[in-house]
Amino acid sequence: MLDAYFLEQFRLRVDDHPFDVEMRSPARSLFAFLSLNPDRKFRREVLAAELWGHPPMDIMKRLRQALHEINRAFDNTPLSRESFLTAKSGTVEFNGKAPFRSDVHAFMALTNECLSDTPSQADAVSLQKAAELYRGDLLPGCHDDWCLGPRELLRLQYLNSLECVMHHHLQRSEWNAAIASGAKLLARDPVLEHIHRKIMASHHMKGDRASAIAQYESCKRTLRQELGVSPMKETTALYERIIADTAPEASAVINIGAPGTEASGPGQPIGALLDGALRTISGTERSLQSMRTTLAEAKRRADSG
Repeated sequence: MLDAYFLEQFRLRVDDHPFDVEMRSPARSLFAFLSLNPDRKFRREVLAAELWGHPPMDIMKRLRQALHEINRAFDNTPLSRESFLTAKSGTVEFNGKAPFRSDVHAFMALTNECLSDTPSQADAVSLQKAAELYRGDLLPGCHDDWCLGPRELLRLQYLNSLECVMHHHLQRSEWNAAIASGAKLLARDPVLEHIHRKIMASHHMKGDRASAIAQYESCKRTLRQELGVSPMKETTALYERIIADTAPEASAVINIGAPGTEASGPGQPIGALLDGALRTISGTERSLQSMRTTLAEAKRRADSG
């Protein structure tokens, strides 16, 4: 079994044993791209343009070198490269039936079926496992165009997962667990103001008024430093209610949503958008601009949830 880890850093394990991978960045990018798009036969010139988009002679040479490095890496394992990668004279394809697993596939499998406004206990457990799998962004050292959209969409899926877990704890008045989930969210995106509000309310519900006030001050400071803005009126109103000791009841804490929304839960699942970003059509029609359009739509849907 070949296990690939693409989140935070590129690593491979064979039969649960790590091995040194002597691949430069283009080879790692190529291997990740093909394995995340299994059973798709790419013409070599299309594949090279999809990954690097440089002048034709340069990118074809880069593709040949990357394939050579992948072949050489497999030579240091008991696995056969042909079991995973079919590289013929004109095409390249990753075998989806090969004994292969990746942290990206595992993360997606755990999140796509569990994200909802009312996650069950089992859903919350799965989403917590997914959040633990997400150790960092997709191939953070890779700057190839193909990676930019999936990287951001996976990050959004991670944030959505954590918010679902937080929502699950809020529904059960599990204030400490909700605060812990919120802190993880803010560690990734410190300007999520509605998360600051939920943490403020959770502190107050557990009788810790001082921590609720400190969370507001942290929110105010972060917004000023990161965005040059003041807290929204909803955040200030909640702070004033905490100061007056008239903060929302437990049922109302759940309804503290994102700015301008009525929804009580997190953003809509974006698994379908992520799948679309990871699938590549044959040809060069999918440009960076179309990836940015997909990303903008993902952000819109997440923000409107």
